[in-house]
Amino acid sequence: MNVRERFVAVMNFQQPDRNLLWEFGYWPETLERWYREGLKHRDNQEGIPGSGIREYLVYQDEYGVKKRITKGSSSVPEFIGWQVESRLDFQRLKEERFQVDSDGNLDQLIPLFLEAGLTGVWPIEVQAGNDLLEIRRRYPHLRILGGIDKLQIARGPEATDRELKGKLPSMLAGGGYIPLLDHAAHPEISWTDFCYYRQRLNAMIEEQAGNSK
Repeated sequence: MNVRERFVAVMNFQQPDRNLLWEFGYWPETLERWYREGLKHRDNQEGIPGSGIREYLVYQDEYGVKKRITKGSSSVPEFIGWQVESRLDFQRLKEERFQVDSDGNLDQLIPLFLEAGLTGVWPIEVQAGNDLLEIRRRYPHLRILGGIDKLQIARGPEATDRELKGKLPSMLAGGGYIPLLDHAAHPEISWTDFCYYRQRLNAMIEEQAGNSK
């Protein structure tokens, strides 16, 4: 499967060949720290685990504009084309609205999002009081990205293992979920700890894919 096919399958609670190896992003201060700690300078983020530059996401914004965001390049979406050309297109767009980016507490917002026709949220900021597993329990059909506590990753391998093992097995198995940090990688995360996190996360994704075949 290609990246788009994986994304569509995961977000529709279907079974892809594996989940996506994505990451939210990185603060400039984080990258500067990682360069000092051994990450080689590049024109893109090719050397960072979870940042394959060939991976991209095509989506429609609220105005029906078709756009593409390519991992490892500018964060500004690339305009592709208009998708609303008829009344039927507009109705389809309303039915397929996907996600909203919210860094706050989602307890009272998710019901409103669902009522408005939105079907997904990200990045599930833990520091705002969001509980990834509780959100999944309450909203089993909600599409979710994120929810991995970046500050736990900064505390090293043992905390990382607890964070991943406590959340990912059920979330990956249930579908409708793409694992990544609950916001851009914080400067408190060392290059070594980030690499460990991505290696463990990628291994769990591959293991889950193997178990589902």
